[in-house]
Amino acid sequence: MIFFQNIRLFCRKRKETMIDKLHEDCLISIFQKLDFIDRVRLEVVCHKWFEILQKQASYSNIKEVNMADFLANDSSGYFQQEFISFAPTVIGVVKRCGRYVRMISFGQRWLK
Repeated sequence: MIFFQNIRLFCRKRKETMIDKLHEDCLISIFQKLDFIDRVRLEVVCHKWFEILQKQASYSNIKEVNMADFLANDSSGYFQQEFISFAPTVIGVVKRCGRYVRMISFGQRWLK
């Protein structure tokens, strides 16, 4: 996480570099080497990366998504609540890669 914060600060203060000269398709290829969560984190680096990472093509290589990876690890507080909406998380994932995903799972611990 610190790595991505440092990149964001660097992008705000820097002059144009070689990575700025890369075509969008090249950046998409680079971003596809990262896992889903890292791609989402990189959206805050700069406006150009945000625009590229918001395009579904950046997520075209993701075929399976386990929503448990994006939900809280500690479920103890959830049992005390009557209704929990995972909709914003699911919508965010589907918005980014929904057209390419063939399987979405929620993990065993979230099934009642």
